[in-house]
Amino acid sequence: MYTSHSRRYCLRLLRKACVVALPVLMTGCDPGISIRQIKSPGQAAAGKFATENKVILDVKPTRQLIGEAWYDPEVRVTNSSSLPITIENIELATANKTYANTPVRSETLSPKIQRGNTETIHVFFRLDGAVHKVIKRPAELRVHYESGGTHEIARVSVVGGSWQGAH
Repeated sequence: MYTSHSRRYCLRLLRKACVVALPVLMTGCDPGISIRQIKSPGQAAAGKFATENKVILDVKPTRQLIGEAWYDPEVRVTNSSSLPITIENIELATANKTYANTPVRSETLSPKIQRGNTETIHVFFRLDGAVHKVIKRPAELRVHYESGGTHEIARVSVVGGSWQGAH
């Protein structure tokens, strides 16, 4: 028969075993994904394949759990053209679907970015599935803008990978 002292000893021993075993079991698991830009900001292509980049995009890397069904990067938009630009739309094009920006805040897109200026834009994409499946292959972040009466698109590629492999 067990005494209360031996039961307490067994429970303490079991707790210690769990505390030691849990980190050991989790060592091989990577529950997160890091999504990062895979082209340098200077390589962002302008909409009509212009010879110079009029709008440069820089996507801040994000880290999130693999099962989350959203992606919310911070995007720095630099207007290198000689005219102000007006951002009209931002979208995320994956292998299977194009997602529209659905901001969670009541803020609207910056109406104008003056020449030579940089604005930080927070975007939010609701995905149809887990982020690690949706952005497994490179995806394209597209910023639609108007400049001097012309509608153009700035593009940059992003890809997901393990937290451990991210720098």
